[in-house]
Amino acid sequence: MFFSFEFWLGLGVFVIIYAFASVRVQNILLLLSGLFFLYFYDTLSFWTWLFSIVLTLTGVRFFLQDKSDGKARLLICILIVALLTVQRLYLKNFIENPERVVGLSYFSLAMIGLILESYWKRPSSQLETFPLLVASSFFPIISMGPIEKLNAFQNQFKKRRIVSVNDLSLACVNILFGFFKIFCVAAPLKLFINHSNPLTYSLAGVPLLLYCFFSFVQLYCEFSGYIAIVTGLSGVLGIKITANFNNPYLARNIRDLWKRWHISFVNWVRDYIYFPILMKTRNQIFTLFCVIFFVGSWHGLSFGYLYWSLYWSFLVGVYILALRLSKYKLLGQIMKIKGLGIFATIIAMSLSNISFMAEVQGLGSTLSRTVRLNDYNFTYFWRDDLLTQAELIFLYLSICIVLFFEVEVRVYSTIKALVFSLIFLFLISVLGRFNGYEFIYMRL
Repeated sequence: MFFSFEFWLGLGVFVIIYAFASVRVQNILLLLSGLFFLYFYDTLSFWTWLFSIVLTLTGVRFFLQDKSDGKARLLICILIVALLTVQRLYLKNFIENPERVVGLSYFSLAMIGLILESYWKRPSSQLETFPLLVASSFFPIISMGPIEKLNAFQNQFKKRRIVSVNDLSLACVNILFGFFKIFCVAAPLKLFINHSNPLTYSLAGVPLLLYCFFSFVQLYCEFSGYIAIVTGLSGVLGIKITANFNNPYLARNIRDLWKRWHISFVNWVRDYIYFPILMKTRNQIFTLFCVIFFVGSWHGLSFGYLYWSLYWSFLVGVYILALRLSKYKLLGQIMKIKGLGIFATIIAMSLSNISFMAEVQGLGSTLSRTVRLNDYNFTYFWRDDLLTQAELIFLYLSICIVLFFEVEVRVYSTIKALVFSLIFLFLISVLGRFNGYEFIYMRL
């Protein structure tokens, strides 16, 4: 939908009307646009949202008005959270074309977070129904994230939003950088990333590691590209959203990686899964393993995510052991080497894709090829049947732009934003691959 001319034309008209409207009219426009987006996106998504919001608001009102701390409150909280969770798992795993509604998992998590905050009687501000409705249906983020804490996020909808020229310029560069990531990196790279392709069955050793690295880059550019577009769209409407990525390929270790990757989701898991379990068990290792398996099962009930959970459980165990052994001088000094830490973390993140290859190609075969380090056949990454040699060169240059210059793109003034916007607009028009590409949550 973000790739259609009609969407951007309609958005331009919408923004002009929105800019001169009162706060109430602004909120009405946002609510109507959110409901229209949900219905257009998928009718089932609309009814899912409606069921979730009615259920959540009923629970929130009950918890905030009820003064008791009895078992009834706990049972109602468990029931509402269970219904929201079962609804999401059903939509993800047991209907045809689940990708159309899987993005609503972010909305489900936001609803569950709001319920838990209300149950614990710690809402950060006075909840008001209409701003909460507008916040929960805010169309840029409802299907793609980030996950906002609605009891705080609603405050932005209680006052009139005024967008400055600087805000518009920053929003513009975000949108264009997002398109650059998608059309110049994710879309062409997706042609190579196909675990079912018979040619990938022969990859082993370093070429297999490189394939996994490109899988990581493709996912990152696809996901963070859409988040950049969503951030820009929100900025045009005067709304600030949570940053969801912070250069994860610069992470120095596993802990740092999960502070940089899908930040809003990791923060949600930390607040509503990690801390409650840790407070009950006082066992950090057990809590971390519970969190990892929750993350895996939430994304999907499949062998791929089971392997993924086992893989990260093993790495977390190794990392915790390394931290405990870092008191020894030599190991402690090695762990402080920044470049080595970044390189090891990139390899760890890349190899997590082995989990999903193993689901398609077989666990034993995939693992045996992973440790076969005497294979150096890189011809798979220079296939002119998918892209011309010039397109391949531009693709790898675009990857370098993302990996080495993204930090610079995020630090800009109005003039710098204008320069970057023109650069990205030129690169997209020249290098972009417009082949009906759709985000994972939009694909049929």
